[in-house]
Amino acid sequence: MLNPPTSLSAIIRTPKCYHISSVNENAAKRLCRRYSQKLIQHTECQLLRTYPAATRIDSTNPNPLLFWLHGIQLVALNYQTDVSHIMLSSQLVSGQNVCPGNSSGSPCIEVDVLGISVDTYHFRTKPIHRNTLNPMWNEHFQFTVHFEEMCFLRFAVVENNSSQITAQRTLPLKALKPGSFITCCPMHVLLSAQLFSSEEKHVSEQHRVTVHGVPGPEPFKVFSVTEQTTAKQLLDMYSYSILCNPNPCDYVLVEEVARDAGSKKSSTTKPLQRVLLDHECVYQAQNRWRGAGKFILKLKEQVALDTIIYFQNERLFLFFSF
Repeated sequence: MLNPPTSLSAIIRTPKCYHISSVNENAAKRLCRRYSQKLIQHTECQLLRTYPAATRIDSTNPNPLLFWLHGIQLVALNYQTDVSHIMLSSQLVSGQNVCPGNSSGSPCIEVDVLGISVDTYHFRTKPIHRNTLNPMWNEHFQFTVHFEEMCFLRFAVVENNSSQITAQRTLPLKALKPGSFITCCPMHVLLSAQLFSSEEKHVSEQHRVTVHGVPGPEPFKVFSVTEQTTAKQLLDMYSYSILCNPNPCDYVLVEEVARDAGSKKSSTTKPLQRVLLDHECVYQAQNRWRGAGKFILKLKEQVALDTIIYFQNERLFLFFSF
């Protein structure tokens, strides 16, 4: 005799370890922010999945680390987004007192890049014979990183003859800045290492932003910008290709951001609108959003008929037109 099927309500009351729940990105962020401890307890015995919000129409992805840190096992990502990689160049310059108590040693430096399998590298400098006080290496290393957020750099001072490690230090790749001085513990060895291309990479890295209200067959258009692209540069760059009026000075870029998602009245109140100043960076403005938002291209004549909120110098200005 077949057992009767289990009702959904019974499953909810008595969840099993193989039952899985799915929540979107915004709901998962609220859970992480408000119920951090309870979420971790829940994911200790239950499967939980999160997926990108529907507002990511340009197929961008959230940072999965926040969800993983709270025990969310499955983080779905958009595969339409190109996976970009960065090329970094590190120069290991010199060291001071790298083998305390062994002035006749021959030190060398081992550099390990620790990350996912494609981001794992090992380098070793040539030994500097009989000089542990102030050895000079001046060696360059180049490596490609695909997932910078989960990548670490390990520096180890090794005595070449005995292969003994006298000092070491491991640092997140994102924590290093160009021209870093690294102190290796426990012997307080000072290494001079320079990391190149990190700052230039952030400037040149391409990001996608979506602009609504662009004239054309589609209601929106996705643009590739860098972290330093300003609102004026975006309008200047694409004015002749996307605008019916070739004069970019006739247009402004407006951001429309929903109010706090935790507010009970958020679904009924109108979203906040703000005109981006000419020198404002578009991508940085988008990163400050705390809820769903979008960029809208508007004519200055159209904006003059609306009430626009300006935030400047931590004060609120309201401009009305009559």
